[in-house]
Amino acid sequence: MDQFKPSIRDGFELLQKQFALSLEQIAELDSQDIADAVICDLFLNHELHISDVATMANLSHETVTETLLKRQIVKDRRQPKGQAPNGVERRGALMPRKTSSWFTCS
Repeated sequence: MDQFKPSIRDGFELLQKQFALSLEQIAELDSQDIADAVICDLFLNHELHISDVATMANLSHETVTETLLKRQIVKDRRQPKGQAPNGVERRGALMPRKTSSWFTCS
C-alpha cells in the first residue's frame, strides 16, 4: 500500500496526493463547485503552480488559494489571532531601555 507523504508546493503543505470525482459526484455539482473542481484538478493532477492556475482560470492568486484551502487540498498556514507561531512570542523591544543617571524620581 502506497502511503501518502506530505509534500510542499508553492509554500503550502499538500493534504491530498491527487484529486478525483466520480461521475455521480460530477453530475451533482453546481457552477461554483465545478470551478472549484477545475482549480483543484489543475493544481494537484496537472501540478500547476497557483499563479499558473490563476492565470488559466482568469482568477486572482488569492481566490485560487482560498479555494485550495476551502477544499482541503493544502494546509492552512495562518496562525489563530492572538497566538504566536509555534508558541514563541516574537514581539519585544528592538533596543534595550536606556536609563539615565541624571533623572531620578524621589
